[in-house]
Amino acid sequence: MGLFERWRTPVEPPWAPPALGLCQCEEHVEALADHTVPSLESTEVSVGELLAHEALDARPVLPDDRFVTLPHSGQRLGPFHYLVRITETRGRLFDDAAPAALDDTLSTQAGVERVHRDGLELFRVGATRMCASGVMAAMVRALDNPRVRIVAS
Repeated sequence: MGLFERWRTPVEPPWAPPALGLCQCEEHVEALADHTVPSLESTEVSVGELLAHEALDARPVLPDDRFVTLPHSGQRLGPFHYLVRITETRGRLFDDAAPAALDDTLSTQAGVERVHRDGLELFRVGATRMCASGVMAAMVRALDNPRVRIVAS
């Protein structure tokens, strides 16, 4: 820490994820354990199975990673609060060629403020008042949208 760093006001106020029960989530992933999500292979995968195989996960973003700068435009996006990972270990649950992008569908869920796709399986989610369980429930509801699986013709 430099001499004057301690007096410098932080760019973004500190944020801590709200605890389960103190959040403002509409629902939590634990309540959706028996809920099934269709896959592109015409099978269904339960949310409990996704969680057991760690195919769905949400973790708070480190303070230094709350913002993303786009390489081509230099535009700064954020703040983001969670890094959500959805893997295809239990089947393909969405298709990049579908008419509705999963990140766009996730951004319409209650409590979600912003979403930025960060690779094939990673999504940065801005959700100030949501806990990790609520963010995963929002991802499940986004996966419920059939338009994230229909291949555009």
